Order: sequence, then structure tokens, then C-alpha cells
Amino acid sequence: RSSLGFGKSNKKVKKNQMMMLTRSHSEPSIKTINANSISLLSSKGKNYANKIIGYQLLLMSITPRNFESIKKSIVKKLENEKVYTIVSLCILSAACRYNRINYYAEILMSLYSLKAKHKKLSSIPDVFINLLWESLIQGETFPRDISKLCLLSHCRMIGLFSDERIVSFILKYYEQHNQTQKKTLCLLFAWFAPQIDKINHELFEQIKEILIEIQSYPNLPYAFIHFYNHLNDFVNDNWILHQNAVEDNDKSGKSISYVLRHDEIKALKYYNHTKHISMNKRVLSDIFCPCSFVHDKPTMIMYAAAYGSENTFQYMQAKKAPLTGKDDKYRTLSTFAVLGGSLTIVQYLQSTNDSFDTALQSATLMHHYSLFSYLIKWKKFDLEEPDKFDKKVITTAAAANNLCVFLHCLKNGVKLDTHETFGWTPLHTAAEKGNVEMIKLILHCQGWDPNIKDTWGTTPLHLATDRLHTEAVRVLLKKKTIDVNVLNEKHIFFFYFFV
Repeated sequence: RSSLGFGKSNKKVKKNQMMMLTRSHSEPSIKTINANSISLLSSKGKNYANKIIGYQLLLMSITPRNFESIKKSIVKKLENEKVYTIVSLCILSAACRYNRINYYAEILMSLYSLKAKHKKLSSIPDVFINLLWESLIQGETFPRDISKLCLLSHCRMIGLFSDERIVSFILKYYEQHNQTQKKTLCLLFAWFAPQIDKINHELFEQIKEILIEIQSYPNLPYAFIHFYNHLNDFVNDNWILHQNAVEDNDKSGKSISYVLRHDEIKALKYYNHTKHISMNKRVLSDIFCPCSFVHDKPTMIMYAAAYGSENTFQYMQAKKAPLTGKDDKYRTLSTFAVLGGSLTIVQYLQSTNDSFDTALQSATLMHHYSLFSYLIKWKKFDLEEPDKFDKKVITTAAAANNLCVFLHCLKNGVKLDTHETFGWTPLHTAAEKGNVEMIKLILHCQGWDPNIKDTWGTTPLHLATDRLHTEAVRVLLKKKTIDVNVLNEKHIFFFYFFV
């Protein structure tokens, strides 16, 4: 277990590990990829790709230390950009950097404050609300959309949204979907119950009744049960406990999840010495946790890895925490390590028997560019080989709106018409997710047929329309070669989905 430097006694190995870290950071990264080297792209496509990649790299690289300088740079770059692009990139960044969501709220607020200079920026709240609505009506919002609600909550705290605006949004959603989207309504309720209670108590009671109703649902996620069990505590405490939970998922620091997220090694030692917690303990789902990958009963060491918490990870490893096992979605420790983005933890796990069989896809999903490059060099992964969940790297990049990895795949010979089970190509995946930037990039590829069909005859336009991704539909319809009359195997053409 000490082979990569986590053991206290092996100083030589620890030195070697630090040397490995230094070398890996100096090696070329896919961050350096330039769209100009992709012959498949039109000249306009190359310029567009380089621009969007620049935005993504800046936003994903934010840390507490560099935030102020990056904020100035990104605000200056984005103030002339389309508002849709601004908001969608911040929402994407919040999902990938779930422990830095407050920074993306501040960036949106900084851009909104420039509305006198750029009138279009006054529409930032409207575009955000529209994108949130578009995502929520897809269903199965938990845990996928928690990061969006967390971002909305932080935007409310700094004044980008008023309480009235948010409650009005929830009321409208209730009026249209109270029979079909009950868990989604309860998710909204969990995050904004104090505001609903203050402004529209009748709505508060109506959604509370729904929350009570769903408690009898089979397989209801534990997070909803946990929230319901504590609702009276929140109310009786005048919502102070709730505020703590919303601001930092229990910023009181009393929960083990807080300790692991914030890498509080002293607190973890205290827990272990006083409560004798098992190193095999599972972390239960919490409705206020914006990381969508830790809601399926990961072990404590998995949870720490997902947050890149190296100190608590090292402590648990020294205490013989099990490195094998899976969460309820069959994800192993290496997957959590890659999702968390810590190169130190990943390098340590290289000495174990973990297969890293979802490593590239996980790094792609979370926009960990340097880690992706490191993994490619370490294990010589086949870019066209699907992982155990049958996901390929290029289609994962399309789903994650990850232009860097997408271009890396094209540069290394992966075909644009690569498809997964049931014939989905990257364009199908991007359209289904509503990833406008990726759709534009693919449409800039020369000789590419935007009307390509999957196994059921469904085109990307069918998918974008079916999911009500209005901006994605608009972009696809601008393509001159798009065929609006294509029928799928059920003899349905795209406009049917709007009716």
C-alpha cells in the first residue's frame, strides 16, 4: 500500500512519487491542442473551437487562489459573447467543479452588472431560468440537476435572482407538472423551501403534501427521505439549519461528508478516535450535495477521492480502508479518483488491481484535461474501445460538451461517424443533451451528414426536438443540408415532437 509514497516509512518512494508528479505536469497536455491542426474542420470551425476551448479551460481551472485574476480575464472575454454561451458554460463548469460553484455564480453576477454597457447581458437571469426549465422537464432530475439548483441558490444569495423570481418559477412548474414531476418539485422544494414558505405559503403546503406522498414510493432515493425527516427541524430552527445545508451541505462541519469534502484530517482523526467509525462506512445521499456521483452509497474513501481530498484519503488508506468494492452503480475507487481529478490519488491507485476501465470516460466527463493526458500516456488506452458501460470516449466528449477531448479523438484517428449501441453518433449524443457548442463544432466538420440515423431511423434533429432543446434545434435548422422531412421508423418527422 505504500508503493507510491503514502506510507510514512518509505521516504525514498515518496521522493520518487513527487518526481513523478513533477514530470507528469510538465508533459504535453491535450490543453495545448489547437483546432488548426484538425484538417476535418472548416476554417470557421477552427476559430470557433479555439474560442470555446479557451473559455472552457479558463472556467475549469478556477481555484480559490486564482479566482480573482481569472474572473477578470473571463469576464473581459465573455462580455461580448452570446448570453446563451455564457450561461451554458457556467452551468457546465458548476457540474464539473462542484466544490467551486459559488465562483461561477460570481462570474454570472459580474457579467450581469455590465448590462448598462451591454444591454444583452440583462437577459442572463432569463436564459438561466430557461435552461434550468429545459433540463428539469427531462425527468430523472436527481441527482443530475442538483449542481444547477446549487448554482441558482448561490446566484440568489448574491442578488442575481430575487426570492420572488424563484418562487414564481417554482409555482409555474407546479401548475404545469404537479402530476407528472413530483420528485422534481420536491427537489426544488428542498432547495428553496424557506423562500416558498415566506412568499407563497399555500404553495409550500401543496408541495409539502407531495413530499409526504412520495415517501411511500418504492426505491425513493434516500436523500428525499432524509430531507423529509429533517423538515420540521428546519422549520423550527427558523430555517437556519437549512441555510447552512444549502450554503455548504452542512457547513457546521458535523457530518462525515463535510469532513471528507473539505479534507479535514484532524476532524476525521477525531471521528475515528471518539466514535470508532468503520473505514468501510458508506456515505448516504444528501439532497444538498451537488456532486452527482456520490449519491449511490460510495465508501468513505470513494467519497474523499471524488472530492480530491488527498489528506483524508491517505489517512483512510493507512487505516486499511478497503480499496476494492463498488458503489450501487458498480463504480470502483479508480472511477471516483478520476472524477475527483487528483493526480496524486490516481497515481497511488495505479499500484492496485483496479482496472481503471472507465478512466478516460470519467476524465472526459469532468473536463480533467491534464489527467486525461496522463492516463493516455500511462496505459495506452484505445480511444475507440468502449468502457464497461459501453460508452466510447468521443461520444462521452460529445455528451460532456468537452471540445478538447473531442478534437483529441479526431486528431488521433477516431472517426466522426463512430457510434455506440443502437447507432448513436457523437452528433446524436450532443443533440440529445442539447450541447450547442458541440453541435456547432460537429456541423463545422467537412463532409459530415447532419441527417445521419440511428438504429430506429432517428436523426439528431429528432432527438433535440424531442428533448425540447430549442437552441440546439435552432442551430441544426440553420444547417443548409439538414432535411426536416426525414422520418424515423415510426414515420414521424421532427416537427411532430413540438406539437
